[in-house]
Amino acid sequence: SFEGMQWLGGRNCQILQPDVAWQTGILRWMVVLQIESEREQWWIDLTTGRFVSENWQMPAGAIVQFPAPMQSLIPLEQLEARLQLSIQSTAPEIACLLAGVAVELLTVDHEWQSGQLRLHTGLEFMPDLF
Repeated sequence: SFEGMQWLGGRNCQILQPDVAWQTGILRWMVVLQIESEREQWWIDLTTGRFVSENWQMPAGAIVQFPAPMQSLIPLEQLEARLQLSIQSTAPEIACLLAGVAVELLTVDHEWQSGQLRLHTGLEFMPDLF
């Protein structure tokens, strides 16, 4: 959806995270592919193509405020749920990837091994530096 594409690029906001003062920056919706094999696990941000750590999601309890005209305070969990619902209603077939799909992965040694692909979504905050 158009809204989903805007979120992938990020939106200016102020955010209040637990034990941190208000910060201004960019809030971006991340779609991360988890690839898991018997021996390894990777997390890839599908927007940027970069690897992210397993703990890439923001901590619970944050509150977001956007510039006018949308100035109300929104709990981060509520915003994430709205974006998740948006992607599922736009592309219902994505539900199987959100649940996880068993796959066979070809290793660098040309051996097949069982694994799983799973799609995760969440929000990333990048504070303004200056």
